[in-house]
Amino acid sequence: MKGSPAEDGGLTYKEYANQGAQAFAAKQYAQAAEAFERAYELNPVPNLLYNIGRAREKLGLFESANAAYTQFVTQPDVELKARQDALQRIKTLKEVIALQKGGEVVDAGEVDREQGDHGLAEAPEMALDEATSARIAEALAEAENDRVQPGTPPLRVSPPAEATEAIPTTAYILMGTGAASLIGSGVFGYLTYAQSTAADDATTLDARRDENSTGQSYAYVADGMLVGGVILAGLGTYFWLSSPSDSTTSAQARVTPSIGASGAALTFTLDY
Repeated sequence: MKGSPAEDGGLTYKEYANQGAQAFAAKQYAQAAEAFERAYELNPVPNLLYNIGRAREKLGLFESANAAYTQFVTQPDVELKARQDALQRIKTLKEVIALQKGGEVVDAGEVDREQGDHGLAEAPEMALDEATSARIAEALAEAENDRVQPGTPPLRVSPPAEATEAIPTTAYILMGTGAASLIGSGVFGYLTYAQSTAADDATTLDARRDENSTGQSYAYVADGMLVGGVILAGLGTYFWLSSPSDSTTSAQARVTPSIGASGAALTFTLDY
């Protein structure tokens, strides 16, 4: 379960992620890498892969850093700037790894200076401390008390009889289109990585620039399709859940806020 205590340390995902960020800022890169890895085991947030790669790269573990970056760029729901930076880092690390395999000694500090010092990618729950979580829980509880009083029956919504058939059809179209968009996002995410590889294999500077430009375009498309897919799938699910099973039976719907160790959520419940 996300945010649950780990057996070996009793820390939550959020605590490990914050611990890793603090260790990275203190230039304790071995501790940072370990903390980010433990956080990823508890909650596989894609942005943590970028942070793992950064810490490993600082330690001179170029092959394992490259593996983390490569896994990161194929994920659809990641920060665009972090994805672009990771693609550039993959390109540089491939050259460094090739030099090492050729028997040359590579200065980790020189590689670090060439790569530049970009900030870590933020995992969703890293910015929420216990005080913030408590305030969110209190605000959600107050909103729920104001909106739904004990003993108040759920709101019943009965659409016109002529609309009962149109709603499911619209829902299916929206959910299907959203699913296709999400699949397309994953495909373009993979194409982004493929273009990075093609840029490394390019024999001329112009060809390499063209491949990199195409890769960035694919990255934009992947992110756009991800956002669109989530919105369409969400709308389709809403219309599907809100449509009655027949023209004589109305649905009872309620939305319940909840708060956990790893963040807040809204639970949608539908009774037939």
